[in-house]
Formats: sequence, C-alpha cells, structure tokens
Amino acid sequence: MKYFTPFYKILFTIGFGSTLFFLPFYLFIHTENKQLDWIYQKLKEPGSTVFGTLTESVRIENREEEPI
Repeated sequence: MKYFTPFYKILFTIGFGSTLFFLPFYLFIHTENKQLDWIYQKLKEPGSTVFGTLTESVRIENREEEPI
C-alpha cells in the first residue's frame, strides 16, 4: 500500500483560508476608496467649497522672577 500527501488539498485549503482571511480587508479598503473618490469628485465640482484651517498660537514668555 502506498501513502502520499494530498498536496492539492493542502494548497486548496491554504488558498481558500487566505481568501477568507483577506476578503474582509479588501472589501473594507474598497468601500473606503469609493467614499474618498466620491468626496474628491464632489470637491472638483464648481460650487461654494470652503476650506478652513485651525491654527493654534502659543506664546512662551521668559519672565525672570524678582528676588524677595
């Protein structure tokens, strides 16, 4: 009797498992790209698009303490 490893079954299992593992990541990134593409298209269209920036101004003063 001759025994052998069913190599095609191992390859099929690895391929199927990796597909199931990476499919949710692919779908998530695909939907994010679709949303960003829609946003960029909306920004390209003429209209009242206003961009604003938030800035913070911090001033550090060097005050010397007077001796008592």
